[in-house]
Amino acid sequence: MRIDGRRILCGLLLAQAILWLLRPGPAPARGGARPPERLRIRLDPNLATEEELLLLDGLGPARVRALLETRKESPFHGPEDLLSVPGIGPITLERLRPDLAEEFSGAPRR
Repeated sequence: MRIDGRRILCGLLLAQAILWLLRPGPAPARGGARPPERLRIRLDPNLATEEELLLLDGLGPARVRALLETRKESPFHGPEDLLSVPGIGPITLERLRPDLAEEFSGAPRR
């Protein structure tokens, strides 16, 4: 019986592919528990500084300036009040919602 190098190489590659396919995946969570969610800081737009507002997804310098000008006129009472800020529409509001405090204070920072 003659040993062919190509057959040996093919056999080794096939064995490696099978082992790769059979490798264990991540361990399942016990009892169907979900992994813990990432901690988030939720901002009150009435109290947040300009620097803090710039960290929010969807707010750039122009929208932050507009938000600061709008809150000088009257404080925001809830997330929907942010729709009165020029440049913030329903899509931006939904993107901001996870980062906003559940309740807003009534006293804006100047």
